Amino acid sequence: MRRASFFVYLAILGQVILIGCSDTPQLSEPEPIPTVLHDNVVNIDDQPMTLSNIDGDAYTYLLTGTAPEIAVGDVVVSTGSHIFDDGYIGRVTSTSSIPGYSLMTLVMTEATLVDVYKSHYVNETAHLDIGIPGGIDFAYEGLEVTSNSLRYKDEIELFSGSVPVGDIGQANLNAYIGDIRFTVNEFSLLWGLTIQDSEMTEYHKIARAAAELQCDVRVTASAELEFPVPETKIFETKQKIKQGWITHCVTMTYYVGVDIAARGQASVTYDDLGAKMTLRHGVVYEGGQFTPVRDVSLTFFSSEPKLSARAELEVKPYIRIQIQDKLYCKNWAKASLWMKPYVKGNASTDFQTSWCLDVVTGCDVGGKASLKLGKIDIIDWGFDLESPTLDLYHNCWPLPLAAPGPLGPEGNTPVQRSL
Repeated sequence: MRRASFFVYLAILGQVILIGCSDTPQLSEPEPIPTVLHDNVVNIDDQPMTLSNIDGDAYTYLLTGTAPEIAVGDVVVSTGSHIFDDGYIGRVTSTSSIPGYSLMTLVMTEATLVDVYKSHYVNETAHLDIGIPGGIDFAYEGLEVTSNSLRYKDEIELFSGSVPVGDIGQANLNAYIGDIRFTVNEFSLLWGLTIQDSEMTEYHKIARAAAELQCDVRVTASAELEFPVPETKIFETKQKIKQGWITHCVTMTYYVGVDIAARGQASVTYDDLGAKMTLRHGVVYEGGQFTPVRDVSLTFFSSEPKLSARAELEVKPYIRIQIQDKLYCKNWAKASLWMKPYVKGNASTDFQTSWCLDVVTGCDVGGKASLKLGKIDIIDWGFDLESPTLDLYHNCWPLPLAAPGPLGPEGNTPVQRSL
C-alpha cells in the first residue's frame, strides 16, 4: 500500500493551499487548473479500518461501521488512520460483507495520484520549525544561541608568529577571528503536482536548507625596534667611610644616555566575511521522466576592508646615578638609581578619513640593590616605575583623498561585495 501525504486529502476536498515566502524560488510553477476527480474515487475518511493480511502487493482490510458503497475498481482515499498516519490510496480488487453485520472486507493494491485525479494542481512550501523547544534563548560568556542562530562574540587568535630583525627587535604577524555568526535562513519542503487529462505532467518534491556563516577577521603586522646607544659616564666619586670596626667603600657614578625605540603596526579588518550555502535535494518529474535533484550552492561575500596603521617613535634621554657600597671595600653590597625623562611621538591613520599626531612626555624611575656574602646572593632587588604621561601636542588632519561616502568622513558603512 502506498502512503500518500496530507496534501492528498486537501486536494480531494478541493482545497489548494499555497504557503511560503515570496523570496522562496518555485520550480516550474504552472497556472492553477481546476481539481477534477475520477468518478470511481471514494473518500472513506475517519472510517475505522484494520489491516488483516498482506499477500504480495495485495492488502486486506476490515472496514467497520456504516461504510459508503464500494465496488471493485474503485479508488479508496483517506487522510489517515492508526495504520497510516499520513493517509493512503488504494485500488479495490475485491469486496465482501456479512449480512446483518457492519463489516466489510476490502482487498486493495497500490494506486497513484493519477488514479485519483483527472486534472489537479497543487504547490506548497512548508517551513519546518527549527526553534529551541520552548523558545528558550541561551547566552554565556560571549556565546549566544537563539531559535535559528548561534553567535560567539569574543575574539580568537588564529595565528601568531614573529621573526627577529637583526639584533634590534622583531617583526610580528597575527590573525584573529571574532563575532562568529551562524544563521539558518531556511529549512523547508517544496511540494508540487500537476495532472492534466489523467496524466501527470509535472511533479516536484524538494527539501531546501539555506544557512549563512559570518565573522570578523583582523590581520595585524607589527614591528618593535630598539636602537642601542651606549651610555656615557660623566664623572665618578669615591669615598671610604669607617663606622667603628666596619669600613665602607662608597662609589657614586653618574651616566647620561638615551633610549631610542620605534614601533609600528598595520591592520586590515573585514567586518563581514562569510559564506552562504543552499542545499536542494529531491526529485522532479519533467519531460516524461523523474530526475533527481542534488544541488549545492556556495557564495562567498565580504565587506570592504578597513585599513589602519600606527607608528611610534620613542626618545628617552636619561640620567643614571649608580651608588655602590662595598663592605670592607669588598663587592658585597651595591645599589643604583636612575631617572629617564623622555619625549614620545605617535602617528596613526585609518587610511580613510584622517591621520593624527600625538606627542607626550614623562619620566621613568628605577633602581636596583644587591647584597652578597661571599658568592651567595642574599638580596637582589630592583624596581622600575613608569610615570604618568603629559600631553604636549595633539592634532588630526584629513587625508587628501578622503571623500564622503561609505568609506569617507560621512560614515563607514560596509559595502557588500562577492569574492
